Amino acid sequence: MNPTVRIVLIVLGLLIGAAGVIIVYLAPKIVAKSGLAEKKPIDPALAENLTAEQQEKHRFDMAVLDVKIKGLLVAAPGFILLLVMYSYIKI
Repeated sequence: MNPTVRIVLIVLGLLIGAAGVIIVYLAPKIVAKSGLAEKKPIDPALAENLTAEQQEKHRFDMAVLDVKIKGLLVAAPGFILLLVMYSYIKI
């Protein structure tokens, strides 16, 4: 493989991975700013055992977890690309 293509793919993998890691790191701010917590439903059996404050915290935590999982799904292809490209490097 051409060294220039290899370097471009390594940089692309780093950028994709970094974007996913940034999404994971900023997940609570993303949820708070976009209001994703209000859109999350709570199971009625669970809701009757929680206070209003606990329900709001549970919604927020579920929304943060969803954003973090999506961030990891963004980062995974970048990390896989890095693994593949570094396996081609001969030391």
